Amino acid sequence: MKRKEKKKYSYIRHPYSHAGWFSFALGLVVFTVTVLIMVTAVRTEGSVPRVTAAAGVCAILLGIMGIVFTVSSLFEKEHNHLFAVIGGVLSALTLLCWGLILL
Repeated sequence: MKRKEKKKYSYIRHPYSHAGWFSFALGLVVFTVTVLIMVTAVRTEGSVPRVTAAAGVCAILLGIMGIVFTVSSLFEKEHNHLFAVIGGVLSALTLLCWGLILL
C-alpha cells in the first residue's frame, strides 16, 4: 500500500529579508537604550554620567545604521520586508526623539 505524503503549506509567500532582521534588532536596541537613558536623566535630574552620554551617542549612531539596513533591505527582491519596516520606524522615531532632545 502506498503511503500518503503530508502536504506542507507555507503561509508566508516570501522569506524575510536578511538586512531586515538587522534593522529590527538595531531598532529594538536603540529604542531600549534611549528609554533607559531618558529614565536615568529624569532620575538624576539631568546630571547624567559620561558613560550614559556616550551610550546616547552610540544610540544615535546605531539608529542611523538601522535606517541604512532598512533601506538596503528594501532593495532585496522577492523578500518580505515586515521586520525591516518595523525596525526602520523604530530607528526613525528614536532619532526624531534624539533630535528633539538635543534642540
